[in-house]
Amino acid sequence: MNVASLPHPAAPSLSRSEALFQLASRYFQSGALHKAAAFCRDSLSASPRQPETLHLYGLVQARRGDAVAAIALIRQAIAAAPGNALFHFNLGCLLEAQGMLDEAVSAYARAAALQPDSALIHNNLGATLLALGRLEQAAASLGRALTLVPDMALALNNAGLLRLRRGEIAQAIPCFERAVARDSQFASARGNLAVALLRVGRFAPALAALDAALRLTPDDPALLVNRGLSLTELGRTAEAVASLRRALALAPDNFDALYNLGIALRLDGQPGAAITAYEAALAVRPEDADTLNNLGIAQAEAGQADAALANFRHALARADKPDARYNLATALLARGELAEGWRAFESRWQTAELGPARRSFTQPQWDGAPALGRTLLIHAEQGFGDTLQFCRYAPLAAAQGLHVVLEVPPALTRLCATLPGVREVVAQGTMLQAFDLHIPMMSLPLAFGTVLETIPCKTPYLWSDPLAQAAFSDRLLRDAGPGLRVGVVWAGNPRVQAIRAASTDRRRSIDPALLAPLWAVPGVRFVSLQKDGPPPPPGAPVLDWMGEMEDFADTAALIANLDLVIAVDTAVAHLAGALGKPVWLLNRFDSCWRWLTARRDSPWYPSLTLYTQPEAGAWAPVIAAVAADLRGLVERGWGRESAPFL
Repeated sequence: MNVASLPHPAAPSLSRSEALFQLASRYFQSGALHKAAAFCRDSLSASPRQPETLHLYGLVQARRGDAVAAIALIRQAIAAAPGNALFHFNLGCLLEAQGMLDEAVSAYARAAALQPDSALIHNNLGATLLALGRLEQAAASLGRALTLVPDMALALNNAGLLRLRRGEIAQAIPCFERAVARDSQFASARGNLAVALLRVGRFAPALAALDAALRLTPDDPALLVNRGLSLTELGRTAEAVASLRRALALAPDNFDALYNLGIALRLDGQPGAAITAYEAALAVRPEDADTLNNLGIAQAEAGQADAALANFRHALARADKPDARYNLATALLARGELAEGWRAFESRWQTAELGPARRSFTQPQWDGAPALGRTLLIHAEQGFGDTLQFCRYAPLAAAQGLHVVLEVPPALTRLCATLPGVREVVAQGTMLQAFDLHIPMMSLPLAFGTVLETIPCKTPYLWSDPLAQAAFSDRLLRDAGPGLRVGVVWAGNPRVQAIRAASTDRRRSIDPALLAPLWAVPGVRFVSLQKDGPPPPPGAPVLDWMGEMEDFADTAALIANLDLVIAVDTAVAHLAGALGKPVWLLNRFDSCWRWLTARRDSPWYPSLTLYTQPEAGAWAPVIAAVAADLRGLVERGWGRESAPFL
């Protein structure tokens, strides 16, 4: 017996509206938006309130760039089918893209209520709440998303952004790292990871994250800007400039690119080009205080002192920025306007660079008022040279009847113990005894009301140890022989880990090979006072005992046996000046504020003469002038038995 197959019923026929909707869907998915829109219209002509078609037509219009029409159509779809979570979600996406964040939150919240198990909906709701600054609500939504899908890259990235917003950088970094591990093509997460790393000073891994992100999206200006910033902080300023210029080629008016380009150019030794970059940044944001401040720094380095001072004041008129006030202080001090300069100089304790070094004592800071019989702690700050310059005030405080305790770096304790009137000298890092008042050493000029005419300039105010001095005298007689004895310092501390300080050091230090005209002066016996830094060139006629020096007292004993010290702007120049020894200072074009402007002499050290670069980087004319003057001394027979020549 044969068994017949069962009959096949025909599929139900589609309505005209449904058939048109399906055609519209196919064209939408293939990217044929014009045809998709036409079929959506035809479908809606047949069934005007069909929610799926209204929704699809809204997506088509959104893809075509007509957000207003798209939002209106999806709102109509929601009116026809209010329980469809997808409609509310896509409305939220459109509203968020248009910056209508409060309305987007409402749409996402409704979608989440209708479909509470959707991690994507909770993620988008959390991201929008984060953009509105509603951090606690954002945390709840993002937490819900990650509970549903723990390795969801989008939610991990947004959780990292939330933690960045809260200042929880250490917690943000793992969020971004997990997002990248989940989705290696997630360029934004890599870029955000770099931002977090930059904020904690981890510049090398930040650069690696940015390079990885740029391999995915090579034309992203924000990534290129942050790459330039990372390279700048790593000291690779030429590469930073290239990265920032590439960002500007893509986005010519990008403020961050222009601002950071100015920083990179200045640290690369190009203050003129930095000025141009900062001026372009100000064309975008005319009253930005940080840019005005940085423009002033570049102008100061370019020798435009008046313009620099004006821009520091302009910056402070826009915002009370400690950095700008500190820069104003140094500009005023360089002009000899000491009274206002010392007052503004106190802002150093509010700057990011010096603020962390501020000492927190319960005792009040001395302001110069009479305090007979009270114990005053004077504590050194900043570098060795600053301590050597300003320790001269300790005897003045003692002369007012204060019991002075002086705290200095260990390398200066023996030398500073020669200051008259100081009761005790202690090394930084050791336990302090009881005291009544304190003052940072570089606040002493303010306390004493120092102006140009009242700078305490009597030297010497420090003295070398007689026994050590005698020992070096014997060695010099034996090893140097007759002739003019000249100590030489050609380089400062390179401070390679501090990019801004390193930039200054590159401008003040000299390649010792450039000193050949000095070595060629006959009748001179050169003695190195260079503790660290590059050695003299092979064959240079320089005695070098600096490896034996344990502290500045040892160096002082050696200097006491010399006729002259020729030095770049380092602590040794201050040491020689404090000992009353003749000093010829090889000074960079953008001179430190303490040497004032347009002077050959120094009101701080009567025995010091300035030889300043005529333009940035021009050491040859400086060295030629020094060599000529040195030759003149020899020809005049000046030496240890002659009268002082300064």
